[in-house]
Amino acid sequence: MDYKKGINKFLPDFFIPKIKPRIIQCIKREDGEDILVTGINIKPIDFNNRDDLDKYLQGIKEVLTEEVNGIYIEGQEGFNRDILKYIEDSVNVKVFYGEDTKIKYLPTVMKKACSILKENLQEKEVLILDDNINRIKETIKEISGYVGYITVVGLDEDEQNDLYDYILEETGISIFYPFDIGKIAENYSIIINFMTNIEDLLRKFKRQSFIFDFSQGKYESLKNRPPLIQDFFFNFSPIKGENYNIINAKISSSLFAALSLTQYKEDVLLYAEGKGYSIRNYIDNYIKFKGRF
Repeated sequence: MDYKKGINKFLPDFFIPKIKPRIIQCIKREDGEDILVTGINIKPIDFNNRDDLDKYLQGIKEVLTEEVNGIYIEGQEGFNRDILKYIEDSVNVKVFYGEDTKIKYLPTVMKKACSILKENLQEKEVLILDDNINRIKETIKEISGYVGYITVVGLDEDEQNDLYDYILEETGISIFYPFDIGKIAENYSIIINFMTNIEDLLRKFKRQSFIFDFSQGKYESLKNRPPLIQDFFFNFSPIKGENYNIINAKISSSLFAALSLTQYKEDVLLYAEGKGYSIRNYIDNYIKFKGRF
């Protein structure tokens, strides 16, 4: 794995080649907890190779203590969810996925996009593709105050009934469950996706739609459409006096969560298929001059 390709070029060198596992530095999170910055691997590894991954995880286990309650691995933004789950189960410590951070900042990004496009977000219908009812609940609670309509695809019938009642009581919004989403896919301009293996459906959305693809899946054959928005990036400003010199200025949602950052007032950046964009630049390149949102 080349650590300086794709998303990794934006990320800090937490895990550089080392002869043996060792703690490089200890820094403080915003909440006062310690962060141990650790060098693990002897050489670049293929995280899709189970033998290589197991050797890497053995290095992690050698530096873990009972006080460690979460881990972030440089480059994990490029791992699929199965690998992250395997890591979590193997070391028995939470991996910072960054999903809560992505969900939290969805309204910020959507409001900014609609402001640039001079569109009314409250008139938009948002499509959520997810088979995890708890994550759907959190997503809807975050965005419900800003959008007019919400469609959900991915739950079984019992879960649909549970979600409908819960969201109606919590937010007053009713949820639409389509019989065949493929037939009405072009109606949606904002799609929030956490599901894998939906390549055929992705082709059916209109070209100028905003697709937040948080599935950590890979789609090789999608062409002639804007790059999928896969992550949010944040401008990182170290706390005065704290030693964060090993952390780059732009950090992913996963690292944002690992650092336990809560106060953020700058623009959120979009990470889309290997490149970073401001919201305005993404719109200017792919939305504004190529069709209405």
